[in-house]
Amino acid sequence: MEYFRSHSIDSLALTTSYLLTDKPEPIEPPQHPETTPPQEIPTPLIPPVTPPMPPPVPPPVPQPSN
Repeated sequence: MEYFRSHSIDSLALTTSYLLTDKPEPIEPPQHPETTPPQEIPTPLIPPVTPPMPPPVPPPVPQPSN
């Protein structure tokens, strides 16, 4: 059990040190100009389609009993 504990701590330290090292590779994948979509795709200004709201139903007014 002691071996497992120390081994997991060592692997965690290795992983942490690997993540903290400066890697020369860029984080984002290289973009190929022939396959890269344009960054800003012009979209027509269409208002969001919302279903028509039903008219608000007034609460029932209690009739005064005369």
